[in-house]
Amino acid sequence: MKKDLAVLLSTYNGSQYLEEQLNSLLLQDYQGFDIIIRDDGSSDGTIDLLKKYSEMGIKVTYGNNIGYVKSFFRLLKDNIKKYDYFAFCDQDDYWYKNKISKAIGALKREKNDTPVLYFSSYEIVDENLNLIGYPYKPKLLSFVNALVENVVPGCSCVFNKAAGMIVLKHLPEQGVRFHDWWLFLTISALGKVIYDPVILFKYRQHGKNTIGTTCGIIDNIMKKIKNRLKGNKTIPSLIFQARLFYDSYHTELSNENKKVVLSFINTEKCINERLRWFFSKTRKRQSITSDIFLRIAILFQL
Repeated sequence: MKKDLAVLLSTYNGSQYLEEQLNSLLLQDYQGFDIIIRDDGSSDGTIDLLKKYSEMGIKVTYGNNIGYVKSFFRLLKDNIKKYDYFAFCDQDDYWYKNKISKAIGALKREKNDTPVLYFSSYEIVDENLNLIGYPYKPKLLSFVNALVENVVPGCSCVFNKAAGMIVLKHLPEQGVRFHDWWLFLTISALGKVIYDPVILFKYRQHGKNTIGTTCGIIDNIMKKIKNRLKGNKTIPSLIFQARLFYDSYHTELSNENKKVVLSFINTEKCINERLRWFFSKTRKRQSITSDIFLRIAILFQL
């Protein structure tokens, strides 16, 4: 049977939860996929665990520590010509057995030459896989939403070759902070994003998460307040990403999307642009609370 999908997994000191995740991959009801792992310089028991699973047919390479973002994109670059579909996978989650088959079913209904990104809903769980809550169900999947908020965690991303090719076409050598957000931003501008409300995996939250998530309004508000109290500023980093994206893809963007991204970039120095975003009638983030925070942050460049 031809393997048409590659599950791309970057590991780093993940031995505590990795075996549970790998076992969930091996139990998938879709058989036409390979598991391809790049270890990013682990120093715990991860490598010994990977050697064990490599005997089961999982493909493993070992490299120097370059960070998870570059590691994921290296995996994609090295395999882009070999497969028709790709799924990003974290080392500490748990996939339900129909996660891949549901995604493949949705992607195969789309044209092959259209860049398509599929993502599903999930359960937020603790380190023992006990339920904590659920994420917001995204209603906005526009380019403007992708500029200011990432609603597509990497572990939920499944995409076709056309999407992978357009991401790699102008991928900056430096500056991309989040592989999943960059993928969402690119495909929201140049392709199609599909959200599936079906829960297909457990998103584990623990003290060693590189990037976590929140659930509920109170949790979201508290996280934003804590970030402000620490002196962390959101808008400068968002503008940096927007400028990097524009510099990379401006030749590919529609005139409408060019106007949107340049308007956002110009809020850095232009009070009129700040006021335009502050008083805009169109919501930019998923929740009303988060959207209000965004407007205030843009106005005062917080």
